[in-house]
Amino acid sequence: MDAAAPTRLCDHCGAVAVSQCVRCKAAFYCRRKCQKFHWKRGGHKQVCAAAAAAFNTPANRERLWQAVYHGHAAAARDLAVRGADVNYRHPVNRGSTPLYVAAAMGHDAIVRALLDAGADKDLAAEGGASPLHIATEKNHQAVVRMLLDAGAD
Repeated sequence: MDAAAPTRLCDHCGAVAVSQCVRCKAAFYCRRKCQKFHWKRGGHKQVCAAAAAAFNTPANRERLWQAVYHGHAAAARDLAVRGADVNYRHPVNRGSTPLYVAAAMGHDAIVRALLDAGADKDLAAEGGASPLHIATEKNHQAVVRMLLDAGAD
């Protein structure tokens, strides 16, 4: 006999929750209005920031880099949103960042997710090439457009 899944309650008003915080995955909400209130005045912003800082471990930074390298957009987005360092410089791969790798491989969905998560669009790898430079060199036009729209130098 399967046990019924526990009913989650809204962290703001106590109603049945239908969504959860995508960053820390610890808070639950019945509607967007409750989530916004809890973020701004209910203290969740500080709790969520602490959870993101705790999530930014060397292992999770490496997982993010590997997810980007292998083109796993959902995993990369999840790791970036939850707090893995989007500006992590890989120690073995010429100091390349996740954004640099995504731009080099033409993973436009991952580039968008990393930019949305706050990746530095101009952070160059050891050779001095920026994500925009490598995307242009590899002729990944959608990525080039995204980087230019984001204000890349």
